[in-house]
Amino acid sequence: MTRHTDHSEPRSTTTRRRFLAAAGASAVGGLVGLPATAAPGGEFVGTEGTSFTLGGDPLYLNGSNNFWITNRCAERQRVDDVFQLYEEMGLNLVRTWTFCEGHTDCHCMQPEPGVHDESALKHLDYIVARAREHGLRLVLTFADFWPHSGGFDQYVEWVTGNSGKGYRAAFYVNEEIRELYRNHVETILTRTNSITGVEYREDPTIAMWELANEPRLEPKWADQLSIDDRVGAFEGWMDDMSAYVKDLDPNHLISSGVEGFFTRPDGENFLYSDWTAQDFESVHQIDGIDVCSFHMYPHHWPGLDLEPNAGAETVATGVEWIRDHVQAVEETVGKPLYLGEFNVNADSQSVSMRQDRLEAWYDELDAGDAGAATAWQLVLESTSDHDGFQIYRNQSGPILEAYADRVRAKSGDGSTPIADLSGPEDLLVGESGAFGASYSFDPDGSISDYDWSFGDGTSGSESAPVHRYSAPGTYDVDLTVSDETGNEATDSTSVTVEDVPEDTMIVEGAGKTVSDTTFEAHLATVPVSGDFTREAHLDWMDATAGDAQAGLIVVDDPADWSSLGAVTLTPDDGAEQTRAYSGTVWRERAEDDSTPPMDLRLERAGGTIHCSVSPDGESWTEIESGEIDMSEDAFVGVYVSSNSPETLCTARFDDVSWLDGFESRDMGDVAVAGAATMGGGSDPEGPTWPINATDPDGDGVYEDLSGNGVVDFPDVNRLFQNTDTADVQDNADFYDVDGDGDVDMQDVLALFEMV
Repeated sequence: MTRHTDHSEPRSTTTRRRFLAAAGASAVGGLVGLPATAAPGGEFVGTEGTSFTLGGDPLYLNGSNNFWITNRCAERQRVDDVFQLYEEMGLNLVRTWTFCEGHTDCHCMQPEPGVHDESALKHLDYIVARAREHGLRLVLTFADFWPHSGGFDQYVEWVTGNSGKGYRAAFYVNEEIRELYRNHVETILTRTNSITGVEYREDPTIAMWELANEPRLEPKWADQLSIDDRVGAFEGWMDDMSAYVKDLDPNHLISSGVEGFFTRPDGENFLYSDWTAQDFESVHQIDGIDVCSFHMYPHHWPGLDLEPNAGAETVATGVEWIRDHVQAVEETVGKPLYLGEFNVNADSQSVSMRQDRLEAWYDELDAGDAGAATAWQLVLESTSDHDGFQIYRNQSGPILEAYADRVRAKSGDGSTPIADLSGPEDLLVGESGAFGASYSFDPDGSISDYDWSFGDGTSGSESAPVHRYSAPGTYDVDLTVSDETGNEATDSTSVTVEDVPEDTMIVEGAGKTVSDTTFEAHLATVPVSGDFTREAHLDWMDATAGDAQAGLIVVDDPADWSSLGAVTLTPDDGAEQTRAYSGTVWRERAEDDSTPPMDLRLERAGGTIHCSVSPDGESWTEIESGEIDMSEDAFVGVYVSSNSPETLCTARFDDVSWLDGFESRDMGDVAVAGAATMGGGSDPEGPTWPINATDPDGDGVYEDLSGNGVVDFPDVNRLFQNTDTADVQDNADFYDVDGDGDVDMQDVLALFEMV
């Protein structure tokens, strides 16, 4: 696929299929789906009977849909603003999408069949990372029955060439389409979040996966199928795909995403007949489906009416629709109930009618002990109400907030606070670790105190502290939360801290977007005089934003950006030359695909700087050269800017012995202080991941990834699950089983053959 104008990098995900085809599905089937990495701090949402649970205690979830945050042209600021609104209102659940098919503008998730746009995936990374920080859990939906952003129709058109809703039955039965769907699911589940470093299937921020949004199979879309065939195709797909998700991800719950229609012998209309091929009770008795989904739209569904409007044509009112589903889960299904979409259309009715019905429906959900509810949809005040279904805080906010108070009081044991700690598993000396207590809560009040012990003799009292360790080791981290009455709860984790290798520097910097009259960053510099050439290997960037920057820099004064030159890499935009003169910052982009790891070279010859990059330290490409007005005596070094004002970007620079004796400082009015740490240790003799891997036969290849002293199937699975990740590729010398100089699926097969 050609690159888009936003310079995203799509990729094809076929790892699982290639491996199974090569090794034989029967031989490795029992391995696929085992966790690839340990879960971060925080409990996964579970179930017990008809209740959601967290750590064994009851959990009730309440929130909203918001498709605006995953719209293919959505910006990160909208994500931040929406999540801040939800947190302020006491909501704890957000339902949104992980799909977009066939579009080529902005960041569509899957612009071509089997190809995923990296910028869209990074935007989803940001959503998951920020949800965690705001104490929100997510319902993420894999596909859409409706064609708003591609949907089932696009899958069918890609494979069969047929377009239009008359061909939607193929989505459920065509094997090539089913494989495209599985490929998309695998891409999401096995992705390592570029911000948190955690695989999606290992992240408890996600409360549940949803197989599809409102799937159904009506006669007009499957004329060639009998009702038995339609039900068989529909439920067969649900059974197969829920099992597939469970195979890859046993940690998370799965919702069907259906609207909750019943199939009953005396069904009066499509709400209770077999017309949609849905049967709420039958679908949710499928083993792989954990959560009972239903929706409610009196505006769209004939026969479902608002109570004040009920008449001769009414089959059920909204309250009755809720009661029917509560009864079904209690008497037949035995799983938690989740009302995924509901609202009153304010255009056809009124805001006052909406207020009245929302209160009645929430009362009924509370009385029926429903586990979760997400209204459609709470938006920012600046969002236009394009369809009559947008909910605004200044209108209906108090109703949602009151229900949030009710479900919070029912969660936990009713009085003792819940402590839920999150934090990094691994850090380098001097690297900031973001710890959090965002999922901690008090059922009957609020948490008043946070008491952190970081295991190195230091403590903290913030809800989301950032901590750096000054020495390597394994540290036990404890969080104790207290409520207003003095009740306490504690949660713990551990973090392994490794030394920074010699001649390596870890730099962290915040800052606004570098442009025009703004240059905010963290610099580590040494004095330089006259002409010079400096090189460094930028090994990696832990970027919070796609336009974060890291590179080599020369500056007249480390406290003043008005005269500087730099060779820079950005995750999304490649290499560039950055210069500041005449009161303006200029960014001259190469618009290439240069991303870490990459060697950088900065040269000054007279009044001109030259900026070059190299993938191997030998073959150099000059990006740009340009003049700068700078003193003979200046400062040269490295810099990092997150271009996300309140968060840090971390970068690792190797081969920087010339920075010995450096001084570091923030440039500009940054919101979060940066830091720089020069390594005094040595490069590790073994792999840095997994920490406990061993080399049983002493040949320099660490075949025993689990550290139990033998080479077995869990070792094969762990290498298979992580082959393309930075954890393995950064330790390639230690996992090159077949000795060809690369770590790929051939190494997995070679390890498999050893077992």
